Amino acid sequence: LNSVFGSICSITGAPVLDTPRSSNGRPVIDALALFGNPMRPGLESTVRLTLAKRDRVEIALLDLFGRRVRTLASREFTAGEHSLRWDGTDDAGQRLARGVYFAHVRYASSGFSDTRKVALLR
Repeated sequence: LNSVFGSICSITGAPVLDTPRSSNGRPVIDALALFGNPMRPGLESTVRLTLAKRDRVEIALLDLFGRRVRTLASREFTAGEHSLRWDGTDDAGQRLARGVYFAHVRYASSGFSDTRKVALLR
């Protein structure tokens, strides 16, 4: 590229990217992962998210009808990797019935959104 565009572009050197790196050295991208699924009695599920840039994030657990049963987070997160645990309870601390629920995440600035299914066994 330098030989093709070198005559019209005066920028030289290695590109500098403001992208955070994960613990294994790879660039961090906006992502959602769910571990501990299906969720068994006495155990917790872990919602792991990564952010390429600092952003306000909302993570909610929804029932099959799309009703919010638990808000895990609604705040600003720094760039990088984060983990949150869900113990199978609703916002009032009551144990939810067994069934299928959905972890939904939405990043305010980047617009990233994703949903993952989790089965709750009792």
